[in-house]
This record gives sequence, structure tokens and C-alpha cells, in this order.
Amino acid sequence: MELTRRELLARIGAVATGGVLAGCSDPSVAPAGPTDRPSRGFDHPEHRVRASPQVTGDAVYAVTLYGDLYALDRASGEPRWTFEMGGSRGRPAVADGVVYTGDFNYQGEADDVEATDGRMFAVDAATGEERWRTSVDGNPVHAPTLRGDLVLYGVRDVGVVALDRATGEEAWRVRTGYTGAYRSGLAVDGGAAYLGNDEHLFAVDLEAREIDWQTTAPATPVDIALGHGRVYYGSGEGVRAVDRASGERAWSTEATVWSTTGPAVGDEHVFVSKNDFFENRHRVVALDAASGETVWRHDHGWATFRPTRAEGRLLVPTGGGRLLVLDTATGDELARFAEPRGMWMQCSPTVRDGIAYVGNNGGDVYAVDAASGEAVWHTWLHAVDAPTPEEGAT
Repeated sequence: MELTRRELLARIGAVATGGVLAGCSDPSVAPAGPTDRPSRGFDHPEHRVRASPQVTGDAVYAVTLYGDLYALDRASGEPRWTFEMGGSRGRPAVADGVVYTGDFNYQGEADDVEATDGRMFAVDAATGEERWRTSVDGNPVHAPTLRGDLVLYGVRDVGVVALDRATGEEAWRVRTGYTGAYRSGLAVDGGAAYLGNDEHLFAVDLEAREIDWQTTAPATPVDIALGHGRVYYGSGEGVRAVDRASGERAWSTEATVWSTTGPAVGDEHVFVSKNDFFENRHRVVALDAASGETVWRHDHGWATFRPTRAEGRLLVPTGGGRLLVLDTATGDELARFAEPRGMWMQCSPTVRDGIAYVGNNGGDVYAVDAASGEAVWHTWLHAVDAPTPEEGAT
């Protein structure tokens, strides 16, 4: 009899862990699992964690690139439930006991993702049971955002789609020509949403349900951030800051060979990770939020991704399996966490109460002390043997 993917993963989990996988008490030791697990780099593409985990009072919710939605106990990392879906790069949103997420509707070939229509889901946060699902003509590409009675998604080939939080019925959409499965995220504040496509940056008026302004972006915007009355974004050609009200450029930095990640915005600085893959140079840079001038830079030896700012610290995920903890004022390294197998960390950590929650390309989720860099717990999603409600998506 041919096993389903869920049955196969359940049996792997049973063999690897004796039936139950808990958060590893000693995160310095790689967890037990299938013998084909590589020693470093990439592992099981469907289980790569590319989206920042969502953290609530007692739970951590993580999605995998071409896999499922997982609920883990926040204190221990032990799995609570798994909801079957078709992969996502967007952090789930949680409110009033409901998890909102969207998927690529992945059917088994990564190259076909952009040709598929996606789905949006509401899932019971306690049980993992499906509340509703809605199909869309395009893929939800980044994190959903909650606004009143609506849940907003950035959708490939569409723009902004608003659904009724209670029913999943589409309330409205604003078309921006939001192309590509891996473009900029949707940033929402007040009455406006900001997003980009291959050529433009848009501001969408959420009350009028129309484009307020658009400006030509010199390169595809990556992971937009808001602050200081501006929209900040990184691209293949540097960092840009534009006025939120008008879209007029405030300042920009040039980087002809450096790729620049999305920013983290602080009280005075904007922090970005920069990579020159031709010369194997990688650094984190703090820019003056008002002028764009460089305040400090931290050079190191690993590809770097979007940082997270929390409590005077900057947490930087890297391609070397390191999570760097830097001083936001000086760029000095305060601590680091080294993933035992060197698996790439490509999602920004989520920090709550001094603990950073981060995933990697091996399908691992770690809870790390943001001050010391020491791991608190560790769960390998590929071996999770957690309940899957019958109502889970297929």
C-alpha cells in the first residue's frame, strides 16, 4: 500500500523518536532522524523554514516552504498539531484564537509554483482544525495582516486582497500588477498598505480601495519596513527611503554588486544585511534613518539575511547557520548561536520576552536566548509526529 506524505512523516517520527518528538533538551546535539540527513547546507526542500515564526502567549506557529503549518509549545518546543497545506514564505497572523495563513498550493514541483493558484486559510489556534479556506487567482506570497474585520494578503499577479475574517469571503481587491512569487512583503499601517513588484512601489489607500501613489523602483523592492514617516526597502541596487505620504525619494544608497535585504527600523537607524556573492563579502550595516549615511558596519564571513531589532540588540540570521547578536549602537558582536549542522537561516527571528524564535533550511525551529546566544529548545519539523485534524487541507 502506498503511504501518504502524512503517514510517511508520522512513521519517520516514530522510528526517530520512539513515537513522540519533543524539543531537544540539548540543542548542541543534532536530533535523531533519517540517516540521509546531510551534515550541513540544505535539507528536505519542502521543510525549509523561510518565514519568521509567529509567537503568542503559549505557542509558536511555523510554516515550511513547500509543506505545512505547525503549532509548537512555546515553553518546550513540543508539537501540538500539524495542518496540511501547500507551502508558504509568509509568517502566519494570529488573533482571537484563529491562525490566518496562505499557501502556494504546492503540487510537487517547485518550478510550477508561479503557475498555480493559491489558497488562504483560517485555522483554529488550539486544535488545528480548519475554519475556512478561500482559493485565489495567484499565490499569497507574504505574511497576512489583520485590520479590523479583514485579513489582508499580498497576492502574486493581483495586489492586495481583503477577506472577511469570519467567513473567508473576499471583501475587495486592489490590483497593482503584483508579479512574481518572491517579491516584497505587504506592510500595513493606519489606512495604507505598501507593496512592490518588479518595477514599482505602491501605496494603497485601504479606505478608498485604490492606489494612492506609485513610484518607479530602480530594482525589485525586498521586504518593506515603515518608520519615521517613510517607507524603507532594500533591493539589488541598494537601500531606498521614500516619503510615505507622497512616494517622493528621501535618500538612497548605491550598491552595484551588493544585494541588500529588507531593513529593520530602529529609533535612529535603519539596519540592513548586504552581500557581495562575487567576492564573498558579507556585512551588516546601520544607516542613519534621516540621511542614509553609514553609522557602522559589521563584516563577517557568511551570507546574511533580514535582521530583527529587539531590546538594544540586532539579531542577524546567516547562511553559515549562525545567529549573530549585535549591539545596535556600535555593531559589536555580543553573542552568537551556531546551529550544529550549519544549516542556512534565511528568515528573520521573532523575538518575544528575550527569546528569539528562528527557523532554518533544514526544517529546524530553535528558541534562542537573545542575550547569551544559547539555545533553549529545538524541534526538527521533518520528524514531527503531531495530530493532523481530519479537516486539514489537502
